[in-house]
Amino acid sequence: MANSIKENAITKETKKNYYLVASLLATIATYIASIYGVEDKMVTLSESIVIVTITIIGINVTFKTNGENDSSDYVSRMVMLGLPIFIKIVAFTFLVGIFAGIFSASDKEMYVTIFVPKISPSTTLLLR
Repeated sequence: MANSIKENAITKETKKNYYLVASLLATIATYIASIYGVEDKMVTLSESIVIVTITIIGINVTFKTNGENDSSDYVSRMVMLGLPIFIKIVAFTFLVGIFAGIFSASDKEMYVTIFVPKISPSTTLLLR
């Protein structure tokens, strides 16, 4: 493998498959680490199955859409597009966490509706 990398002899399909496996391992490891302490493990298991399925389908569809044989490098494009999106998601999650922390400290119940595009029309959270 090292020689193939050095000689730039790895196909785009192989690079995509490595990217897919790395993405799946990261996703599965995250769910394994977060399952301890969860009361309803079936919900977490169901969510992880959905996320793994979306990851597999998403990477394969975007690879085909990108064009398997064109001159652009799929993995590089995905990383360059994915990093800014990831940073925005982390920032948004951090802000929601601060908001939730402020209201949970006030001992009042409050319902907050958060719009989550392309996942569900809306998600309602109960903050205490």
